[in-house]
Amino acid sequence: MIDLRPLYNGEVDKIEFSFLHMPSNTPDDIEFANPVNVSGCFETKAKGTKGTDSFYQLKINLDGKYSTVCSRCAVDMEIPFTFNEVFTAVDSLAGGQNDDMTIVETGKNGFDLKEFCNSLVLLNLPTINLCKDDCKGLCDTCGVNLNNEKCKCTKKNIDPRLAILQKLLDKE
Repeated sequence: MIDLRPLYNGEVDKIEFSFLHMPSNTPDDIEFANPVNVSGCFETKAKGTKGTDSFYQLKINLDGKYSTVCSRCAVDMEIPFTFNEVFTAVDSLAGGQNDDMTIVETGKNGFDLKEFCNSLVLLNLPTINLCKDDCKGLCDTCGVNLNNEKCKCTKKNIDPRLAILQKLLDKE
């Protein structure tokens, strides 16, 4: 939890942070061997006459790597990632919301930065991880990795209703 009262009270213009965070509740196929490096700051971008009239930003950088398997060929991989973003920080949302801004509601006293970082990591992980863009995957019959070798199995398991179409493929 980071105390933002000095920023909101006008005592400081910037609160910097840097820490290591081990993501939790990740998908079963993703493992973080080491914590993610988190750094950034909350800062006042424009001062108003009252604290509520001021404009604040949260700049955050996440840097780390995770282990997973290729979604097509099941090869083990280690994938580095970096996430840099700037958010508008407000102590509470009142009235309309501007669709052009990404707004983070921090509360008046403190902000759970670790939970926020965990959400950012989870939201920015890809849903499909590939060892390479043109990964050929595994043969669905014999299970051989088609990136490393050609499949030797015969593909004679053809639905009899579609057997006539096989003749077209055999002509080529």
